[in-house]
Amino acid sequence: MSGTSKAVVSMCVLLLAALVVYYGMTPPEESQGHLVDLPKQRPSLFGGDPEEKMIALGIPPIATELVVVQPVTVAVPPEPIVIEVEPATVVSTGATIHTIKDGETFSSIAGDYYDDKNQYWVIEKANPTVDPNRLKIGSKITIPEL
Repeated sequence: MSGTSKAVVSMCVLLLAALVVYYGMTPPEESQGHLVDLPKQRPSLFGGDPEEKMIALGIPPIATELVVVQPVTVAVPPEPIVIEVEPATVVSTGATIHTIKDGETFSSIAGDYYDDKNQYWVIEKANPTVDPNRLKIGSKITIPEL
C-alpha cells in the first residue's frame, strides 16, 4: 500500500470516528437553551388561490382591468412603394443562343465559337446568372459577338 493510500485510509477512519462520536452522544437531560419563535413559514406554492399565494409572498396583486379614458385613432399615411429593378441583360442582334451539352465548359464553348478558349470570360460576362462550375445540360446561354 502506498503512502498516499495509507493517508487516505487514515483520514477516512478519523472521519468515521468523529461521526460516531458526534452522533453517538446523548443530549443532556435538561436543555439550557431558551425557546425562540420560529420564523413564519413560506406558504405552499401548489394548490389554493394563486392571488392569495402571491399576496402571502409579498407580491402585489395584478391589475385585472384596463381602463381606457379616451380611444385614440391615429391615421398613418401609406408609405410609397419603391421597387428596385436590375437592368436586364441586353442581347445584341448578333448574339447566339447555345444549348449546353454534356461535358461542355465555357472554355470549350469559347473555343468552338471564337477559336480561342481564353475568351471564356466573354461568355461569363454575357451570362452573369449562370455558374460556370455548374453548367446544366440542356440549359441555354447567350454567346455574344466579339
